[in-house]
Amino acid sequence: MQKSSLINLLIILSLAGILTSSYLAKLHYSPNPEAFCNLSSTINCDIVNQSSYALFPPEYGVPVALLGLLNFLILLLAALLLKSGKTFSLFKEPIDSIVLTEFIYYVLLANLLFAFYLIFIEVFILYAFCIFCVLLDIIIFLSLFFAYKLKKSIAMESKSN
Repeated sequence: MQKSSLINLLIILSLAGILTSSYLAKLHYSPNPEAFCNLSSTINCDIVNQSSYALFPPEYGVPVALLGLLNFLILLLAALLLKSGKTFSLFKEPIDSIVLTEFIYYVLLANLLFAFYLIFIEVFILYAFCIFCVLLDIIIFLSLFFAYKLKKSIAMESKSN
């Protein structure tokens, strides 16, 4: 797959993550949450999104949906900067396509680890699943897969130059 196609896929997946996280944040702050994805006591976004684990750290922290929104906004920005192909400086350090790709990859790797934590909470503590949370897990996994392919592609490209 071409580098530009991989970057475009990361942009699309980041946008999907932004939309999904925004909906979950809206549900979290809603005084009377009534998600249309409440299909049963096991498949129920409200149980998951209104639990104490919907905050990180649990009970006292920031809503996980807001962390997801911020995360996907940062990933979108990084992917758009990568798409521009320009090198820029941050605190006098050059940021090129290799650095941006590594950044995207490692952020997504951390996201996957956090997603595993949240899946554990859903399966073993809440006994309930949120369809939109599962969608975000899939988005994270696919993004990580494409970021890995992009990382390999850019590494091969830099070795040949």
